[in-house]
Amino acid sequence: YGGGTYNHAWSGGALTVLSEYAAGVAPCTPAFRCYTVKPQMGALTSIQSVVPTPKGQIRLDISRTPGVFELKLTSPEHTTALVDIPKEVGRSIESVELNGATVWEHGVKTQMWTGDFLPREEERCIHFIVKSGKWHFKAFMK
Repeated sequence: YGGGTYNHAWSGGALTVLSEYAAGVAPCTPAFRCYTVKPQMGALTSIQSVVPTPKGQIRLDISRTPGVFELKLTSPEHTTALVDIPKEVGRSIESVELNGATVWEHGVKTQMWTGDFLPREEERCIHFIVKSGKWHFKAFMK
């Protein structure tokens, strides 16, 4: 023990960096009414994060195995999450399941997608917008 406390920026700063960059959780409007989930996992194979906000806790559990990316999100009431499902280098996303239903397949949304906003594919990810609730994304790469 070297003295001091753990309640200082130099002791807790790494947690902020891990939440905002590795897990990718950051506000896009005041009080986290809208927030992003843009994971940048690097060499990590799993991340669990709880981010306290004025609206409640954002809970995130991310895991990655070769060819499969999973993201479980609990989004507090009265919030909107902008979720990015990242592509692996040199691979494309073949399909995405959301809460057990296939909502993205071979580059297009399926009829199972019932969200207010259409998913959008970019070079490095597929964007989804979801409201409050529990969400389980599962992406399969080829």
